[in-house]
Amino acid sequence: MSIKNMINRNKPDSIQHNKRSKVMLGIAVALLILFSVFTYHTFTSPEHIERVTYKNYIRQQSDYSYKIDVVPSSLYPHGGIIVPEHRIFTRITKGLILNIHSFIKAEKPIAVNGNYKIIAKITAEDLWEKEYAVLKQGQYLSKKGTEISLIDDEIYIPISDIFRYTEEIENELDFSPDQYKLSIIPVIEGTIKAGDKSNPIASPPELTFAFTSREITPISELNFVNDNPIKETEVLSSGYSLMGLSISLSVARLVSSILTLVPLTYIVYFIANVLKKQKKNVYESVAIDLKYKNRLINLKRSIDFSGKCILILDDFKSLVRIADEKEMPILRFEDSAANVDYYVIDGQCIYNYRCDNNGIILQSKGEEQTIYA
Repeated sequence: MSIKNMINRNKPDSIQHNKRSKVMLGIAVALLILFSVFTYHTFTSPEHIERVTYKNYIRQQSDYSYKIDVVPSSLYPHGGIIVPEHRIFTRITKGLILNIHSFIKAEKPIAVNGNYKIIAKITAEDLWEKEYAVLKQGQYLSKKGTEISLIDDEIYIPISDIFRYTEEIENELDFSPDQYKLSIIPVIEGTIKAGDKSNPIASPPELTFAFTSREITPISELNFVNDNPIKETEVLSSGYSLMGLSISLSVARLVSSILTLVPLTYIVYFIANVLKKQKKNVYESVAIDLKYKNRLINLKRSIDFSGKCILILDDFKSLVRIADEKEMPILRFEDSAANVDYYVIDGQCIYNYRCDNNGIILQSKGEEQTIYA
């Protein structure tokens, strides 16, 4: 049976095989996309997770309030202690009465140990600042429970003493600023113990007044809240759920990598086979030109055969042997019909091999065979 008949006989099988290959390629591409997403998800998942457990919830609250001690005047005929509704006028005010209440509330019992003091500071705009007085000193704290009072004090600050102090500094510096600030600063040093956790006690923010020779104005908030949740953080190895089965992340990454490599390997193998077949199944003249391109001399027009002896060869290798024996070049000419002729000219004798390019080259056991369609 000829090679041509063998090809025609096997042609349906070859077509069916190509269809199966394309279907398998499509399945492999789909699986590669699916497993790549799976792999991306496993490798972007964190290796460790933090589990936070709240042991207690602590809230520290600080509230300020103030009153003024005024002398009898047209505005306040009876004088005494009042809660100001408008401005505080310096000339009729004898003193500031400050109430400071700072306390802690917790969901579970806690223990508080430490001490506190309350100081007053005077600031002359951007010129200078100085601690004016210690209003409370060394108040010890040692309490337990869910609601603990840290500071519950009333403080009286004579206004005349403050002005006497600032006037003394003005006389020394020979400079009088437009405005002063009086800051009341509670300072708490101690710890809050909740279970086996200890945290420092936060000092309440300061209460500040701006004052001049004409008026006194509060310029800070009067209420403050500081939340302090007591939590415990535990670092755990991250798990992964695969089809309802919980596995470690490292195993999930290994499985996803293997699953991705399987379709990827098939796709690479398929592409390599296609490229290999394309390389094998080419026109005979193309194969010859690629292999012997350094030995070929291209002609623009056909050879004049008048008076020549033409010897037609049945394969190109015979022409190559003749060219080697006679040390002659191989001439190449391609006509308009894409037929390619190869020549070796030896005097009056011309050796010729023609490729009609109606056939393709097949590789079989390392040998070239031409099959004509």
